Amino acid sequence: MTAADRTRSDVATRIRMTAGSLTRRLRGEASGVTGLTWSQESIVALLSRAPAGMSTAELARAEGVRGQTMSAAVAVLEQAGFLRGEPDPSDGRRTVLHVTDTGLAALTEARAVKQKWLEELLQDFTADEIDALVAGMDLLNRIAGS
Repeated sequence: MTAADRTRSDVATRIRMTAGSLTRRLRGEASGVTGLTWSQESIVALLSRAPAGMSTAELARAEGVRGQTMSAAVAVLEQAGFLRGEPDPSDGRRTVLHVTDTGLAALTEARAVKQKWLEELLQDFTADEIDALVAGMDLLNRIAGS
């Protein structure tokens, strides 16, 4: 099939479906390894990139969920030792959440499992296929960044 045969709608559908399949597969590879669910891993990852910490409300906005939903998730993560809350020095009513060393270790382990799976898969790819993947990722990153 040539580029002229493909409609933008067909390409958009394939991108969406492939991204979903890859996400589910990566999720499956790390499932049960660290004690973090996919959504919990996302919360820990988000906080790991926020050195100043974040409130539950900020996390909820960033993850696109209701505050109540995030509060429940945060409570589980705190109880498991993946997060810790501290009073906000400028507003004592507010709690600022941070990732613990345990949370960072779990996140690192989950990422390592996914990385290893991908690296093992890529062993069977030719140099031309790797080049094609890199070129495709550049385009997908352009989409993701828009």
